[in-house]
Amino acid sequence: QPLSYFREKPYFCPMKTIGISKYYHIYQKPGDRRFYVQMPEQTLEFRFCELLEFRGKVQAIDLSAHFDYSQPGIEILTFCGGKYLCVFTTVQIVDLQKLLFEIFEGVSEKEIFTKYVLL
Repeated sequence: QPLSYFREKPYFCPMKTIGISKYYHIYQKPGDRRFYVQMPEQTLEFRFCELLEFRGKVQAIDLSAHFDYSQPGIEILTFCGGKYLCVFTTVQIVDLQKLLFEIFEGVSEKEIFTKYVLL
């Protein structure tokens, strides 16, 4: 679903947007040290270390395999010790990889931890 999905969905509390793309919205709630990744099907809730794990797994996806017609063009990933199971299409993976790269680009993990976790 496109970005308009996020704009139409009502929010009950103000939030601090970390990043937004066509399919995803990463944010924090005021006074909350957790990160939320809103997807069209579900919202994932991560601690900082889990967000780094999520980023690592998403960035490790080999997109070249998605253009081999013998493959189905989807990825199934689990996060947080099996708490979350997500199915991504090739387009969603590209969008998510780009968003995560933009969030972390040129910023160390320590800087992100200081800015978003140590409120």
